Amino acid sequence: MRTKELTKTAVMAALVFVAIYVLKIPGPNGYSHLGDCMILISVLLLGGKKGAWAGGIGAALRSEEHTSELQSLV
Repeated sequence: MRTKELTKTAVMAALVFVAIYVLKIPGPNGYSHLGDCMILISVLLLGGKKGAWAGGIGAALRSEEHTSELQSLV
């Protein structure tokens, strides 16, 4: 049973990452993305703690990648 929960959390984290990475909408103060919607969906599907972990991990992965992209430009 524990393996299923870990797998669901990992899949939702990956979906959050993809939603942030692929679906960006430029705006006057940066950009908007559908990652927030995926975080909400992961909380609804997995529950509070597991959904928050999935959302945090997915967003952190994108943040880390974005930071390395900016550092390569300098």
